Amino acid sequence: MNFIKEFPHAEIVKEKRIDALYNNLYKTNGRNLNFYKRLAETIKIASTNSYPGVNKEHEDTKNLSDMAKIVQNNNNIINELRNKMIETAKQSPYFKIINSFYGIGEILTAEIFGELGDITRFDSPKEIIAFCGLDPTIKQSGKSINVKGAISKRGNKYARYILFNCSQMVVKLGASNYPEHPVYIYYQSKKAEGKHYYESLTACSTKILRMLYSMCKNNKQFLEN
Repeated sequence: MNFIKEFPHAEIVKEKRIDALYNNLYKTNGRNLNFYKRLAETIKIASTNSYPGVNKEHEDTKNLSDMAKIVQNNNNIINELRNKMIETAKQSPYFKIINSFYGIGEILTAEIFGELGDITRFDSPKEIIAFCGLDPTIKQSGKSINVKGAISKRGNKYARYILFNCSQMVVKLGASNYPEHPVYIYYQSKKAEGKHYYESLTACSTKILRMLYSMCKNNKQFLEN
């Protein structure tokens, strides 16, 4: 966004020295300088070979720069709100417990508190699972009852979305760094059963919820289980 704000048109990029381009990128992101030197050269070549629909003096060029500023400002506001969420969530005695769960960072922990509040207020894991709409539907046909249908989705959809994100993160980290993670092992077992990727992650969401509930109830962090 900072690059687009400063150089919103190919002609502007072509007029700038290569060091001005890579220094802009380097100051914004802070990765290895040589990486941004190569990236700036690629952008420079692309600008030389491009055919913009408007010239650099066109109103759309200024609008693009202004929109980048708005996006930057909105991102700053979002980050401030996230920090406030985290600080508020840290007031709970269960924050460190949930945050200790491998794959759940401070932001996800704060989001979980935002939707579920005090997890220990629920009487059982089944109750909190139903609250999130992760409980299975019951299908009945005559005397036959199937309690393993799709999830009900009757509960808090935002909580389901957050827990699904937790599952994705845990599975991703499990595959790369922590293959013995119990949720990752559970995910692998569901895949072995022939479950779809999303169905497996939904099952992992339920397992994570059960584990978090048990951790908070017993006042134990992740590695203590």
